[in-house]
Amino acid sequence: MAHAHEIIERHLHDAADGNRHALDQLLEALQPQVHLMVAARLAATPAQFHAVEEIAQVSMIALVSALARLEHRTVAGLHAFLSRIVSNKVADFLRRRAASGDGPQRPVSLDASTAGLSCPGPLWHALSADGVTPGSHAAMVDDAGRVLAAIGELTERARDVITLAFFDQLSTAEIATRLDISRPAAAMLLLRSIRQLRRRVTGSSRLDDEPDQPTGDNGTVVP
Repeated sequence: MAHAHEIIERHLHDAADGNRHALDQLLEALQPQVHLMVAARLAATPAQFHAVEEIAQVSMIALVSALARLEHRTVAGLHAFLSRIVSNKVADFLRRRAASGDGPQRPVSLDASTAGLSCPGPLWHALSADGVTPGSHAAMVDDAGRVLAAIGELTERARDVITLAFFDQLSTAEIATRLDISRPAAAMLLLRSIRQLRRRVTGSSRLDDEPDQPTGDNGTVVP
């Protein structure tokens, strides 16, 4: 089975030009990522996890409507485009919820929001002491839930940089632009946020004594 990145790359241009089959293939490949992008942004408000599916679908519809206007028809360009769409749709949902005055929603299990999804692999590699991702599907879902729950316990800035880097799959340069900071500052913030998250998820402090180093576009430490 082709990797999602390969499917996106293969079908992006045709989908943006209106090819329905290519669009269907593109959306199918993007769907798990979009669910995780939404769930990561709601991790600080677990009472809203029931809305992951709703917001993900609204985001996908918005992507379909706007795809023909995608300026940079590359995987990186699509990720940046989708990142802004999901951010806006999550913000819209939270504003509507606050304005409606509805009482707190019944908390929904984070595992329910990630059911059927794979663990955020690159992030798990960055957090895992041995660099090995879970072997079974059940373990992947469980670990995705643990990672997202731990993200919700981070500061807003740390949540933002983790979400942009690993769920939205943005480069360090793009993260710097989104957060209005320099690229070295974005790289340092990402490294420190990974350390904080790693302690919460694994209980390990292996990175705590290492000197600060800049990180590459995929969030890995640059020697």
